[in-house]
Order: sequence, then C-alpha cells, then structure tokens
Amino acid sequence: MKLKKAKLSALVVLLAAIPISTTVYETLHGEKRSENVSRHNTTPHGDVSTSNGFAVVYVSPNGQTLGGITTQALTEASWAEAANAQANILNLDGYFSLAARLQGALAETRAAQLEVRLAEKTLKRNQTLYSDGQNISAQTLQDTQANVANLRAKLISAQASSDALLSQIQQQFGPSLKHFAETASGEFKRLQIGQSCIVRIALPPDSTFTPTHKDHLELPSMPDINAAYLSAAPVIDPFMEGPAFLYLVNATLPAGTRMPARLVKTEAHNLKGVRIPSQALVWFGGQPWVYIKLDNTHFERRPLASDKSLKDGYFANQSFKAGEIVVMRGSQLLLSDELRPPPNSVAVCKDPECDD
Repeated sequence: MKLKKAKLSALVVLLAAIPISTTVYETLHGEKRSENVSRHNTTPHGDVSTSNGFAVVYVSPNGQTLGGITTQALTEASWAEAANAQANILNLDGYFSLAARLQGALAETRAAQLEVRLAEKTLKRNQTLYSDGQNISAQTLQDTQANVANLRAKLISAQASSDALLSQIQQQFGPSLKHFAETASGEFKRLQIGQSCIVRIALPPDSTFTPTHKDHLELPSMPDINAAYLSAAPVIDPFMEGPAFLYLVNATLPAGTRMPARLVKTEAHNLKGVRIPSQALVWFGGQPWVYIKLDNTHFERRPLASDKSLKDGYFANQSFKAGEIVVMRGSQLLLSDELRPPPNSVAVCKDPECDD
C-alpha cells in the first residue's frame, strides 16, 4: 500500500512538472485553455464526450492542421483462416517398390481368376457329360475337380498377397496413395516420372486448423503451386511434432527437402470486413485502439478486438465499416488530449497498467 501511494505521489509530481496538457490543448484547439471549461461532460460541446460508450475527442479544424492529423478511408478486406506449418518432401522409393510388388500380385490374381473361370466351365461341361453317360470317365471328372480346387487355392493365395501389399501401402502412405498404386492412375505415373511429389505437412501441436480438400498450400517462392489434399499422414515423423497431412503437389521438388509452409482456407471460407492499417493503432491499457473521425471536428476511440493479421494491417469485421475515416497520424496526440486531466484537478494516471 505504501509503495502504491509512493508511485502515485511520484506520478502526480511528474505530471505537474510537465506542461504537456496545456501544450497539447493549445496545439489541438489553437487557443489558450480556459480554466472554466469542464472537459469531462457527456455532451458534444466539451473537449471530450462519450458516444455509445466510446470516448469522443473534439479537435478544431485548425487544431487538426497544427497537430498534423492525417486520415484515410477504411477499405474492404477479407480474411481466411490460415496456419503456419513445416513441409517435408517424401522419398517415395519404398512406395514404388511396394507398388511394383503389388502390380505383380494383382497380375497373378487376375491370371488366377481367369484360370479358375475356365476350369469351372470345363468342370461343369464334364459333369454334364458324365451325368448323360457320355464318353467321360469318373477319373477324368475327378481330375477336373482337383484342378479347379488347386486353381481356387492359387487364386486365394494371390488375393492374400495383393491384400497384404495394399494394407502395407495404406499403413505407410495412406488410402489415396494406395489407390494410386492399385489402379496405376495418372497421379501414380506422374509421381513415377517426377512430375509430381508428395509433401508431408506438419502443423504446430496446438493448432486448431482442420485441413480439407479445399485448402490452398503455400510453399516458399511458389505462391501459385497446385496442391491437392490427400489424407492424414499415417506415419509419425520424429522431427515434426503436431498433426500431419499428405498433399499431392504438381511440381518437381527434391526428396528429403524440409521447408516452411502455410495452409490457407479458400475464398468460400473467407470472412468479410475491413483492413485496419498498422499505422492507425494506438496502445492504451494493454490493448490496441483506433480513432475514427465522426465529422469535421470529432474523433471516436474504438478498441480493435482482433488478432487476425493482414499485410500491413489487421482484419476487423466488427465495430468498423468500409468508408469510415480512420486517423493514420496523430492518434497518440488525440489520446494525450483525451486523457488530459480537467482544470484545477490532481493528475491521475488512467492507464490500467498504472495499478500494477
């Protein structure tokens, strides 16, 4: 308690020693400060008033010129949810090896299926001939039946090999790459000849971003890269924490390369609002504020309750509208005038940080 009183007493002495309030007032209003004018009423005729719970500062046109206050109109902007990530270009040698074995197993399976169908037709014909008492012996019929059984066993073995390889590919590379290998699709062929690559994208551990097929992937120096979301990454990368996902990128990139990346939601998910220029921000009470020019002589201070950053500014879709006039230069001067103590009063710090 004693420390707080000491800090307050020191602040009072300091403010009393600095004639900033008179200087700011004369700069903004172009006239001597009247000791009979109360600045803290709620009417628009004093230096400071309130509107919808926000402080409004009066500054004469001449005071705006002397104070160097400049403004500009707020422009429309859109904001898309995005997330920074780490990218790793996968080495697909193991994938292509499994895919080659899979193609061999699938070929054996197709051949075995054909042999079984032909053998079953022969068996059916021999059974008919034998039943009709024609020139088919019981031994011939039995041999045909045994051949069908053997071919069926061969087919089951080939199918088991194919299924095992398909399962192994999916466990290591996900369902999409399994489908590419199984069907020898165009995507698979482009991967084989190096026209495409698979990129593993790892998000931060605390990220809430949920990738979808409509996301846009950004890589360094490749803003217009053509990338398609495939699936969640089935294998954990010990060098990258957080959830990971696989993307098919139509570009030639060296396997094993690691680089920063960014995932951005497409325009369908964009929010609409305005861009608040960085130069317009003024900090007070530990948060950013913006002064909006209401008319020729009144400026309203509004909080910027947004952490969505844009290039050279911030996105806001509440409390601000496109076309409103924002103060670009002179916000700190307006804040100083707004917080200037009333005449014949003890100067007290209004910043909540003064309570610390």
